[in-house]
Amino acid sequence: LILLLFLLPLLTSSQSSHDESLKVILCSSLICDPPKECDIYEGVPQCKVPPTTTTPTPITPSVSNPSTVWPTLPTFPTFPPFQFTPPPPPPAPPLPFVTTTLSPSSTSSPSVCSLFPDTGPCTRARIMWYFDTETNSCQRFSFSGCGNGNRFSSRYQCELRCLTGDKESEKTDEV
Repeated sequence: LILLLFLLPLLTSSQSSHDESLKVILCSSLICDPPKECDIYEGVPQCKVPPTTTTPTPITPSVSNPSTVWPTLPTFPTFPPFQFTPPPPPPAPPLPFVTTTLSPSSTSSPSVCSLFPDTGPCTRARIMWYFDTETNSCQRFSFSGCGNGNRFSSRYQCELRCLTGDKESEKTDEV
């Protein structure tokens, strides 16, 4: 390889009769995938597609029929038009079973704090807080992105709504 680099300037400065010898020497280390062939460009061997030597023959119009300039185009098969049928709608999710504990004084809908922690059928799982009526405290649970209103972003929000503000929230839930 060092000898090749040393001989390269000498070989490139030689006459055109040595160009083919130079090409053989430089291309000996290069393997080209067919139809490419080794060619020397600015002293560097490269794999190139050889230029085509055939030129297309133009069709000349005949005197008797001047409109016939191009050969007849191939015929393509015809297909029936595509008719799009939309897919059926997905089945409705099952209604969740809700158990609520109503206070004796409340005769309308319960507050969100008395709802069970509903994880929901969606797929965006994240940790939220719900109010547990049995322990009278806020607990963490995995919320899927859909479910009931007994979910809070923080323990503080859960306690604020369900421990300190539950009486006020029940009044606003009834409206």
